[in-house]
Amino acid sequence: MKDLHIHTIYSDGEFDEFAILKEIKKSNITEFAICDHDTIEGSKKVLKVLRKQNSPLIFHTGIELTCRFKEFSNGVNMHILFLDFDFGNENLKKVIDEISELRIKKISTMVECVEQNYNIKIPFDKIEEKLKQTKSFGKPHLLSIMQEIGKFDREKFYELMDKLDTAHLKLDAKKTIQKLKGSGLLILAHPVEVMKEYNFDIEQIEKLISSLKDVGLDGIETAHSSQTPTLQIQLKNIAQKYDLSESQGSDFHGPNIKPDVKIGLVYKSQNEN
Repeated sequence: MKDLHIHTIYSDGEFDEFAILKEIKKSNITEFAICDHDTIEGSKKVLKVLRKQNSPLIFHTGIELTCRFKEFSNGVNMHILFLDFDFGNENLKKVIDEISELRIKKISTMVECVEQNYNIKIPFDKIEEKLKQTKSFGKPHLLSIMQEIGKFDREKFYELMDKLDTAHLKLDAKKTIQKLKGSGLLILAHPVEVMKEYNFDIEQIEKLISSLKDVGLDGIETAHSSQTPTLQIQLKNIAQKYDLSESQGSDFHGPNIKPDVKIGLVYKSQNEN
């Protein structure tokens, strides 16, 4: 059983390399990938431990890249999974450097928004502490700093952050795909998230996938913890129609961040909203 979309503490997950491997070994999966947001630190560290343990688990290098596809509609935000690459990939290093700079700029935008809407001051030294821990500072890290100051509702905080205009702080999907093409697998992550954000139906997501295929996309995440079996079948049909690879992943972050998502869970129940 595969789970090719797992996060660690090196982006916005809860577990470090040792803890995440314990969780993986308790599950039924035999093959997995660490796909942290915009960093390969977690992937590197997990592979190092696996080699020391001489583990039989099948491991895939991975990263989840924050992108925007400008060529479709008025622009579409998305995440691209990049799998099975070499850690020495020079083009990937350049992409990570680019997104790291964009993420630093995004921190300022997020902090300013919090301070204006919650009337609190975020201590800069707390942000520096988090940046030492993670190469991919994001919403969970800022929320954890806020919760040291007082009680704040996670859902309301995420809703506020999701309204921020950060389109200019994402990688150009077309350029990124073309830069990395041929040195690993480029997969559209959780298409259902794109469908929800832009109110796309299956025909519209197919058009988007077709456009991405034209610029070099290799595959789609047909199975994901937020996608129903019905949508999974629809996405499988699209993958077959456009000769695209299929990937599957839980998008596991940890019990506090995504309580209903377990390692190895790669579909959503039909009766869930």
